[in-house]
Amino acid sequence: MSINGKFKDFTRDDLLAEAGRFSIGTASRVIDEVRAAIQQWPSFAQQAGLATGQTQAIADQLICGEQDF
Repeated sequence: MSINGKFKDFTRDDLLAEAGRFSIGTASRVIDEVRAAIQQWPSFAQQAGLATGQTQAIADQLICGEQDF
């Protein structure tokens, strides 16, 4: 899958460029909401009863740092 002509290392600007191309005016808000949910992953995993190792393995796959969007 490509976003704004890229196949990896997407940035917030890449996502917003695609959103603009498709007239998705709520994109910035949606990105912020998704980031907030991803950052709560450890709490969600704990509530679901996942083992610490599983929680961390999934967290390692999530993109949610400040530099990411």
